[in-house]
Amino acid sequence: MLLKDVVDKSNFDDVYKCLIKNDEKVKSVDIDKIKRGYEDIKSLSYVENKEGFTIVIELVKEDLEKYYYVSGLKSDENILYGLMFTEWEEWLGFKVDELLIKTMDFSEITAHCFWEMTWHGWTKKDREYNLAIREKERKRGEEIEKRINVLKLRNELITDDMLEELIDEYKKAETDSLRTNIEVVIEELIENRLIKEQQLKKIIDNFEDEDILKAIKNYSF
Repeated sequence: MLLKDVVDKSNFDDVYKCLIKNDEKVKSVDIDKIKRGYEDIKSLSYVENKEGFTIVIELVKEDLEKYYYVSGLKSDENILYGLMFTEWEEWLGFKVDELLIKTMDFSEITAHCFWEMTWHGWTKKDREYNLAIREKERKRGEEIEKRINVLKLRNELITDDMLEELIDEYKKAETDSLRTNIEVVIEELIENRLIKEQQLKKIIDNFEDEDILKAIKNYSF
């Protein structure tokens, strides 16, 4: 049975109850938004499962926590793959593990998959927007790294204008990925003595990252 078949046999009320049962924070999300996402998925057609993925759902227990982990098992491999970046149409074409069909009802299976599918946004529109932002900021992070590598190669101090630009990028960043990239390059500039002494105060005023503050503490002229 394909996930598309499972989703078609599920119903929103039971899916929603399962989502709340597994994470109380779901209650803080507008239920209409969650329902729109569910309907988005239910309205889609599946695409061919070319890589032969089967959906596996496992209950994981770590210390005092327990949660369900959804992954994909390839037919020719004994490796579980994360699926959070997989397109929804592809998800719907994946097979569902036969044992799963016997131990969980359709709405519960759908709820666990829905939770993983909506990692980047509850609706298709939100997901596409968030992934576009993520990709845009990933590329921007790469551009920043290249510029900093040029400074390091030339052993050249960063200009005040470029530092201001980095701080502005950091404040406006919408993803943790870009913020982390900027923190790393600032730390590298400090460690490579490519920061002027008077620029350190501006960095302290705008960054709280422990590694940056530690690098500043170890800084010597």
